[in-house]
Amino acid sequence: MIYRIFSIVFIFIHTINNVQTASIPKRGNEVLQILKDIKEKVKEGTQCLPPSKYFAGSCYTYMKLLASSWEEAHDNCLSLPKVLDARLLVIDSIAEYEFVERDLIGRKSGSDSVSVYLGLRKMNDTWLWSNNIPLQETSLNRYWVDNNEQLAYECGIIWLARNISLLTAAACAEQALRPYVCKHTIDRCYNNSGGCGKYGTCVNIPLMNSYKCR
Repeated sequence: MIYRIFSIVFIFIHTINNVQTASIPKRGNEVLQILKDIKEKVKEGTQCLPPSKYFAGSCYTYMKLLASSWEEAHDNCLSLPKVLDARLLVIDSIAEYEFVERDLIGRKSGSDSVSVYLGLRKMNDTWLWSNNIPLQETSLNRYWVDNNEQLAYECGIIWLARNISLLTAAACAEQALRPYVCKHTIDRCYNNSGGCGKYGTCVNIPLMNSYKCR
């Protein structure tokens, strides 16, 4: 009887060991898949802190905590917590404009409309993005409509309503509060990978908010 019990226990332990041994490769594959998924998520920008959204190497935060002036919106972006080098949004391309319009702010329906401060100002009769590039020299100029020239507005906004969006001028300070968008770059290699030459590799340096070639 005792022999039978020992035999059953031995068979049970042997079976468990075989199951565990057989499951090791499976577990290894599961771990590799998890790591692969994490890598893809990081690549796609899930490292942006909520409620920010990722696009083309940068995080975008649609600030619904409204600002009373363009200057306030500008300063609030500079002082965002846990973020390096955030700026009031400068739009660099048509694709970025469409992302902001469609995915970040969201298209409007019915009579809804919204106007949002951007990093765009009139300086010496020239509309300049905050990176000192004239609006007129960029592809974004196609969205520019200024029906308020006689009012001498000097701050830029993106205005969205049903089936329409455009860039236009607005007062730099108003009684009505206005939302704004902050942008900070997290992948300096996204647009600079070609700068490392044929055999170089671009490597991000997050703590310095920069990159190097290796």
